Amino acid sequence: MGRVAIVVCGAATIATQVGSFEELERAVAEAFPSLRQQQWGLACDFDGVTLTVMNAHTLLALLRLIDAEDPLELHVVLHATNAVNENDRQNAAELSHPTTAIAPQVLAYVENSDGSWSDGFRVSLAPTFFAFRRNLCNSKPYARAGIVASQPAISFSLTDEPNREIDLDGDDDVRLLRDAVAKFGTRSVRVRISRPVQPSKALAARPSHRPQNSQPVTVELD
Repeated sequence: MGRVAIVVCGAATIATQVGSFEELERAVAEAFPSLRQQQWGLACDFDGVTLTVMNAHTLLALLRLIDAEDPLELHVVLHATNAVNENDRQNAAELSHPTTAIAPQVLAYVENSDGSWSDGFRVSLAPTFFAFRRNLCNSKPYARAGIVASQPAISFSLTDEPNREIDLDGDDDVRLLRDAVAKFGTRSVRVRISRPVQPSKALAARPSHRPQNSQPVTVELD
């Protein structure tokens, strides 16, 4: 079975909510005893990523995509970017729903059979979420896609060909993610938000945060 490394950016913010990195690590280890965490140092591979504010509940929602008893070997990396700016803090504070936060941007890397890692693909996961419009990593084409959303469900798609998509939603999350790991290697991966994105009421009142459209967003990865 292949391995997936999921990089959760914004770990410093999560840690402040649970007390410390040590407490965060312990909480994750207790909740998901089969998961093996990479060292924090792996985050140095992602210096260009600018992400912010994710709460601990969102982290658990992400991790529950993988059943603790599933044979898929998951590596979770909590990445502190030190890139949170005051505007991001203010935007997060102004959201009306307490469980809504600036989305965790998740970089998922699939390990190839030769031990190398594929190029990362980005997904946004949270019970409700929005991703602010800005370049998250200048060297990555997918980073230029901006999504503003408020959806009470985790839903996204992975595909490597135009007419075949793998939707991760509901009870099939674990099985489909395992299939995706087996299917995607070094080939191009497309990430599609599978439901129309809509602004939250709080964001709709702020013209600078209105989405460019309400259609699903498709991003091609080279």
